[in-house]
Amino acid sequence: MTPFLISLTQQILLFAIGGFLFGLHVEGSVLAIGLVAFAQALALVALGVLITAVLRSIQQVGAISNVMTILAAGLAGALVPFAALPTVVQKIAPVAPSYWAMQGYEAVILGKPFVEVLLPIAVLVGFAVVFSTIAVRCWRTDDVKVDWT
Repeated sequence: MTPFLISLTQQILLFAIGGFLFGLHVEGSVLAIGLVAFAQALALVALGVLITAVLRSIQQVGAISNVMTILAAGLAGALVPFAALPTVVQKIAPVAPSYWAMQGYEAVILGKPFVEVLLPIAVLVGFAVVFSTIAVRCWRTDDVKVDWT
């Protein structure tokens, strides 16, 4: 639960600071932005659980997480405008949850109809389900050592 709350808090702070420091004005509804944030947090936490289930050490988790964060930001258009990315990158971007989060946030910020936010939300929830399902199948209970003394 804590990683989920941390993710939601980070997103709230980003929008609050963006509004305060940079004059970011969200044209869409608070509900829509909340749903995108909720769905993104679900997908991120599920991905974190999957990474933890697959890898063998905290060092591996840290290294892979850092690389994946940078790649995801690039695929989503967070580092450079999406239109400036090479065509091949634009074509593979939809495989990243960050791409769908950016699509949802963009729709809300620009005040597009609520229906345009539903696809990104649904895809993010779909990522969460897929990541969670794979994580459950990959989880190694034989590695868990509990000392009840």
